Amino acid sequence: MPVIKKVNGLYGFVVDVGTKGKRKQKRVSGFKKKSDAEKALAEIIAAKHSGTYHEPSKLTVKDYFNDWLLNKRNLKNTTFTVYKSLIEKHIIPEVGHLSMVDLKEQHIQKMFRKFDEVIPKERKLKKEIIYEKRLSNKTQSAI
Repeated sequence: MPVIKKVNGLYGFVVDVGTKGKRKQKRVSGFKKKSDAEKALAEIIAAKHSGTYHEPSKLTVKDYFNDWLLNKRNLKNTTFTVYKSLIEKHIIPEVGHLSMVDLKEQHIQKMFRKFDEVIPKERKLKKEIIYEKRLSNKTQSAI
């Protein structure tokens, strides 16, 4: 069982996060209160036991959303399909390659600015070009 220690006025701990018999330790520190360290430790242990723990620096946005979708239990099939479609068509192509640690507000803003871009579309029947947003406001709000 990990022990919470106070070093240089801050609390921290070392916890085993390895899987499948491989030992891997994670050192976490910098907590001003012991209760904050205890809470962080409990979250890591719970995530490890439920199988949802990932090293923060290695988990990509794509992996996060794939895990998130798989763990959504009480969704209707149509809702699941819509979520999956929005994630695969709009979120993953824009920010899926980023790690969760590297994902910043500016990436999200850039993604939504792209959704607001006006692009030309050719109408087949009337053979004219119209200009419309890449994604409607309704679709953007669903994302």
